[in-house]
Amino acid sequence: MKGTIFPRSHVPDPEFEESANNIPCCDTNAVVFGMGLMNARDAHLNLVFAPPKCFVHHDMDAPPWWYFYKRPTMYIDGFAEKGHRGLMQFTLVPENGPEFYKKHEDNFRDVLAYITSLRPPKYAGPIDQTLASRGKMLFRENCSHCHGTYGDEWTYPNRRVPLDEVGTDPVRLTALTVEGRKKSADSWFAHAGDPDARQTLIDPDGYVAPPLDGIWASSPYFHNGSVPTLWHLMHPEDRPAIWRPVSVRMDEKKVGLTIEEPSEMPENEQDPVVRRSYFDTRQFGKSRAGHTFPDQLSESEKQAVLEYLKTL
Repeated sequence: MKGTIFPRSHVPDPEFEESANNIPCCDTNAVVFGMGLMNARDAHLNLVFAPPKCFVHHDMDAPPWWYFYKRPTMYIDGFAEKGHRGLMQFTLVPENGPEFYKKHEDNFRDVLAYITSLRPPKYAGPIDQTLASRGKMLFRENCSHCHGTYGDEWTYPNRRVPLDEVGTDPVRLTALTVEGRKKSADSWFAHAGDPDARQTLIDPDGYVAPPLDGIWASSPYFHNGSVPTLWHLMHPEDRPAIWRPVSVRMDEKKVGLTIEEPSEMPENEQDPVVRRSYFDTRQFGKSRAGHTFPDQLSESEKQAVLEYLKTL
């Protein structure tokens, strides 16, 4: 693995960091972007006049596409049922009227099929197979009820974990209103389902635990990208308050981004590229808290699970 380019990176944008008392009326997150576009459409996808709405900005670290084939829903809270129509929502520019969607629906069936075919890369570095085998047993005992099992006979529970149980940053969950979720669930882009399933789409109580295929290649971690490595994920008390990627090379020991951990944000830095490279977990929507489940493991058990995660 040494010398290879890390497959993904996260570049947060401190220019949009806001406190809870100063929430901006804008959003760079794809989910709320789609809701904003839908605000100007009726049930038949015709353009209608609709005053702009204020949406809460929240950090999101886009998951890898290879998670897609296992999940029956999309987004961290299971906000939308998976399907080709859901992928078309982001083409809702004014130039695309109702006929556009009828004409191109088959194209997006092909897009859905392609995304569903994607699988994660294999870890290319050395793996301690004895340690990983121990980690596999520990993972099955402690983690599989949320994240599933792996191999040819894999399972994925698609479990939504209540916010008061997982404890991660709540802003993504609360940023989407029930009204906006309902409009999406009732739209052409959704699929009719049973009422109980629909209710969890429009008023969820937490986040869906993702599958972990290729997790070694998908740092940073948590839905808001606040945790830079798997080691930090396994050690909640040691997660840095502020961090910054300093190399495109993977930190092989901690498995994730190679970072520095400054004590404070730079006050006089004028270069916006440099300023945007810092992630301050003390800011609104950027919390590193939660998912403290690894604390029930000993240090040697954590290392075994970490080694096993390289094999997924």
